[in-house]
This record gives sequence, structure tokens and C-alpha cells, in this order.
Amino acid sequence: MSIRDFEAMTSFIITARQEAPEILRRTIDELRATTPGNDRQILVIDDGTLAPVSALPSEVCVVRNEESIGVSRARRQGCALAEGNVLVCLDAHMTFDGDWLDHMLAHVDAGALLCSAFWDYERSTCHGFGADFEWSGERNYCEQLVPGFRLRHRVRHPRSAAVDVPMVIGACYMLSRSTYESLGGFSPLFRVWGADEQDLSARAWIAGPDLLQASRKKRIAAGSGQ
Repeated sequence: MSIRDFEAMTSFIITARQEAPEILRRTIDELRATTPGNDRQILVIDDGTLAPVSALPSEVCVVRNEESIGVSRARRQGCALAEGNVLVCLDAHMTFDGDWLDHMLAHVDAGALLCSAFWDYERSTCHGFGADFEWSGERNYCEQLVPGFRLRHRVRHPRSAAVDVPMVIGACYMLSRSTYESLGGFSPLFRVWGADEQDLSARAWIAGPDLLQASRKKRIAAGSGQ
């Protein structure tokens, strides 16, 4: 199956929780401007936002949870509703280069779990090219430490368009539906906003799909991470 075949069957799943309406609208406007319109599906999962998400373009399907279920379960919910053969999970505060989708689709048909590098919102500074696993045995909420897997960003430029990494990070994840299903999808057990990268990456690392993080050499997409 070619890249162009995949382009015609791509579902974009945006999870939103207390996102400023103007930021969410800009994310969607840039997404629409940088992706092909044929058979494109855009889903927004409104995960218990106090003021319900509204005033979006008519092609955008908004699904609202009256109470927050957490980012992992919200992404799982969106993937279950998605119709495309390629799934792209996005944060609600993103900006995009014009050719980001082509660069990511170049790898998806190999069965990889792909993520963009972690750029700032203006796409001027890259904060990480994937991450390494670390173990925390300490519980310290002031330092944002809880027992279990945590991450350490890889900050050294990999000098390649896409590289194999232990953990994807960066708020823009792409994989084929068959890869997603083989991994069991995002966990239905987490109720917090966070930890989905560690969980999905650990399962992908064990199961065998490549984990690829795009580098600065071919900038793909950026999230503020804020």
C-alpha cells in the first residue's frame, strides 16, 4: 500500500482538556491547512472541559465526556471511533509545518509507532528527540515524582530524519490501525493526564514495532508541551 493510499484514510484524534478555545481553533485550522481533505477525519475528544468545546468547523466531530477520563482513555475512545487506516493522535496545542504529514507517512506502512520531535510552539527550539526510560522509586508531588517509569528527553541531535528511540514523546503520534490493534491500543486503566507515552512505548518495545522519533533535519510537527 502506498503513502498516497494511506493519505486518503487518515483519522486525526485531538484530545482537549481545559484548552483555550483560540488555541484549539488554531490547531484545527493549521491541521486542515496542512492535510489533504479527501476522506480526512478529524475527531476532538472534549474530556470534561468546563466550557464545552464549540464553534469548530462543521467537518470536525466533537465527542464530549461530561467528566474527565484521562488522556490515555480519551485517546483510546477517539481511536475506537476513528474510521481511518492510519491514526494520528494530537494534543490540542499544536503547530505544523506544511509537509509534516508526508514525512511521517513515509514510515507508517513499515508498522512503526512514529512521533514528531518535541518543539516549542513557535517551532524555533527543539526540546527533545525522543526519550529514555528511567525508574522512579520516590513519591514527591512537589517534584512531580511518582513510583514507576518516568522519562528523560534525548536532547542530542540524531542527525537523521527518523531514528529508533526507547520512548516516543512530543504530542503527535502516528501508527497504522493494524499496529495500534496489535499493541492493544492506549491503556483503559489510566485516569490521569499523562503516562500514556511510557505505557504505549514499553508495550511497543516488547511487541516489536519500531519506535521512531522525527529529528530536526525534517521538522514534522510541534507542540508547546505546556
